[in-house]
Amino acid sequence: MVVGKQPYIFLCLLIEITIILYLCIQNITITHMDRMMKKLCAVALLWLGITTCAMAQQAGIVRTLERPGKPSVGVEGVTINVLEYPNAIVSKKGGKFSFTINGKRQGDSYTISRVQKKGYTLVDKQLKGRRYAYSSTVPVEIVMVADDQLEKDKKRIEDRAYNRAKKNYDEKVATLEKQLSEKTISEREYRAKYEELNANYNNYIQLIDEMAERYATTDHKGLSDINRQILECIENADLERADSLINTKGDFGQREREIANKQELYQKAQNLTQQLEDDLLAELKDLIQDYYNKYTINVGAYRNDSAAYYLERIVRLYPNNVGMISKTADFIDNYLADYQRALGYYQQGLNLAREQFGENDHWTGYFCERIGLLLDKLGDEDQALEWQHKALSIYEQEAEPDSASISMSYTLIGRAYISKQEYDKALQYTLKGLELRERAAEPDSASLAQSYNNLGVIYTALGNVEKALEYHAKALNLREEYYGKDDAETAFSCMNICSVYAKTNDIDKAMEYNQRALDIYQKVLGPDHPYTISLHNTAAELYFKQGSYEMALERFQQALEGSKHYYGEESYETIKMLAKIAITHRLMGHDDQVKQFIQKIDDIMGRHNGDDSEQAAEICYATGKIFKNDKSYNEALHFFEYAQRIFQATGIENGTTAAAYSHPGHIFYEQGLFDKALKCYQQALDIEKRVLGEQHPFTAICHHYVANAYCQLGDNRLALQHDQQALDILEQMPDKTGYEGSIAEIKESIKKLKP
Repeated sequence: MVVGKQPYIFLCLLIEITIILYLCIQNITITHMDRMMKKLCAVALLWLGITTCAMAQQAGIVRTLERPGKPSVGVEGVTINVLEYPNAIVSKKGGKFSFTINGKRQGDSYTISRVQKKGYTLVDKQLKGRRYAYSSTVPVEIVMVADDQLEKDKKRIEDRAYNRAKKNYDEKVATLEKQLSEKTISEREYRAKYEELNANYNNYIQLIDEMAERYATTDHKGLSDINRQILECIENADLERADSLINTKGDFGQREREIANKQELYQKAQNLTQQLEDDLLAELKDLIQDYYNKYTINVGAYRNDSAAYYLERIVRLYPNNVGMISKTADFIDNYLADYQRALGYYQQGLNLAREQFGENDHWTGYFCERIGLLLDKLGDEDQALEWQHKALSIYEQEAEPDSASISMSYTLIGRAYISKQEYDKALQYTLKGLELRERAAEPDSASLAQSYNNLGVIYTALGNVEKALEYHAKALNLREEYYGKDDAETAFSCMNICSVYAKTNDIDKAMEYNQRALDIYQKVLGPDHPYTISLHNTAAELYFKQGSYEMALERFQQALEGSKHYYGEESYETIKMLAKIAITHRLMGHDDQVKQFIQKIDDIMGRHNGDDSEQAAEICYATGKIFKNDKSYNEALHFFEYAQRIFQATGIENGTTAAAYSHPGHIFYEQGLFDKALKCYQQALDIEKRVLGEQHPFTAICHHYVANAYCQLGDNRLALQHDQQALDILEQMPDKTGYEGSIAEIKESIKKLKP
């Protein structure tokens, strides 16, 4: 084909601009220009030629992983299916294959839908479903590994890792014991260092399986000597040496900036600078591998923030990998409890899965499931249910429905109903999920544990302590077996068992499981994680019940410090801890301390006024309830009245507004101040009528409160009138579930009031 002069001149100009940009970015000297010009011209002319004709054939090769001492070889007899190609393709000798799709041109996309050979595993799990650019010059490379070789490599890596870890552990223990015997460290320092050593050792052991899988499937083809050394160091558990080698490559920021510069050049000169593209991809792959190695090193040392940082760097550099996005979101969700941040990644993954694989793909269902789970944690149960049902619908419509995913959907729907306190529905869905799991040929221990855990929570809420403990014990045993005794999942079961014993006032048992869970969470998640904070609070309340106020105060203080870091200095969780500390000081007779902590809460509330005044009123009301429940009536009235003032100033009326008046009414009633109680009840009743209407059951309950106050003041006529109104409202309700006790109480009151 003859090429006209105008396109050729334009091409030459574009080549010159590309070279100038490249020289500016890379500071390449003039002596390199001839070589650069020849290379770029060759690439450009090749590009010009192939874009003028239709594609003839797409070639490819299937090969094995290259491992130390084992070069890569072609794999014959691999079946490959391409979505746009009607027939199955089988690789020939040397692993080569090719196919032609009629009508495809340079750059048109096609999708590999299946790669299979008995006894072999596909290394790149994301290859199936990925879109490729149809090209007669760029072959497709598919990497597989023989199953027996994979198992040998994994075992070798695991054995070396275990042996090296045990040797390092023994040496460090011996060093500590020597330091203790020589009195160069104290007994306390020895215990602290010994516990830290055990934590790091146990954590590394937990990582070995994942690490072995990761590095046994790492392709060494084309790697530099230093990269081979790094991988071999990590496979041999020599993390310090690996870290040192990575650092010799230079500053990460500088390396990333260099990549960014090349990316910009690539965008301006794509299709003309194939060599530059190759450099970019190689350096990008190199940096991503180093970031992942850094992640592995940091997670092994429980440096969760740093580990998450390196995962996020990978996602930033490799934003189209749904697997890495999922891993990053899961880590941030589980280890940092930064739910909004994790939600952003799950949404990013969902959008990508829809774009790459479609609305009904398994990945799309998975991200819907995870978004639903996070919304449940964030307290939006209705939205959580909607997303979980979306996930279930996708899983059920798959060509080959995965029973494990479907059963997990049922379990997570059950969890959302637990959060909504709709325990009949929660039980229904959880049992559906459990039935599917138990029918499986090889039930998944982790999934079974999740079902058992949900059942334990449900039966706890229903008051069936025996069944609750039975299912929580089953979940704990499975999690210990599957995850290990020092894993966060195991701690979660311990925390749930603690809550059951706490409800039954078996303080010793509750404290035992509380401490076990706390020991794990302190090491794995850190002191500022919500679970750690919750366990400190639970321990404090258990000590409080025992009258051990000094111990309770210490634990409330630890919960307070964690709450400040995680929830914020002015959050309701922090205010709640301040209130509990004030109550504890009151019982200890520390009046000055009580005043000090009440003043701290007042100061926070004062800063909440203004645009957030409604939120301030809600927090004041909730704080008042804490003090009321502890019969600290003066403090409770202080915060209820504070809430009332804010509601009055803003003109806001809702259910909380009414409750901010009815609760002080209860306090005055209990104190025998019936005039004041009546005034509060009447104000609450007026608000309920305006907000909920004359016929709402809450309005009826307020009528009954007013009746009780009139009765105590000797006005039986008005008392009878209000009780009769209350009864009329409740008896006209189509569904009286939950109000049977109130109806009986009001009827008894009317019976006594009638002459």
